[in-house]
Amino acid sequence: CIRDSPSRAELNRYYRQADIFVLPSVSEGTPRVVLEALANSLPVICTPVGGVREIIRHEQTGLLVPYRSPQGIAAAVERFVGDGELRRRCIRQGYELARRFTLWTYTGRIAQRAYELIAQRRRVMAGKPGSANPGRAGPVSISRMQRQEAPTSRIF
Repeated sequence: CIRDSPSRAELNRYYRQADIFVLPSVSEGTPRVVLEALANSLPVICTPVGGVREIIRHEQTGLLVPYRSPQGIAAAVERFVGDGELRRRCIRQGYELARRFTLWTYTGRIAQRAYELIAQRRRVMAGKPGSANPGRAGPVSISRMQRQEAPTSRIF
C-alpha cells in the first residue's frame, strides 16, 4: 500500500515488484494508475466505476469485481493466480490497450462524442418551432459547435 506520492522512479519500481494490480474504488474519474498498471504488463482487478468501465473489459483487459466486496477481490486474485491463460490474455490485451489509450486519443473520443451529441440535438431542434436554425439538420462544424451551448446530456 502506497501512502505518499512516490516519484516516477519509485512508482515504476512498485509496478515491477507487483504481481497483480488491484483498484477497489467506489468512485473514480478515469484513473491513470490503471493505464500505468496495464502498460507495465500487470493483470488488473478493478471495480466498475467511472472511466474504469471504458478501460477494463471483464476477462479481456482485466477483471471487474463488485463494489465493497473483499470476497470478489479475493476470488479475482485466485482466478489470476490459478488461470495462466486468463492472466496472459488480460496482460496482453491490457498492454495493447494502454499503448493505444493516449491523452490524444482519449480527448479525441470526448470531442467526437460531444460533436455527435450536438449534431443530434441540432437535428432534433431543426424540427421544433422557434429553433435557432429551422430546417437545418446537417452536421455541425467544429467552429459552429464552439458557438453552440454545451449539451446537457452526459458525454460518457
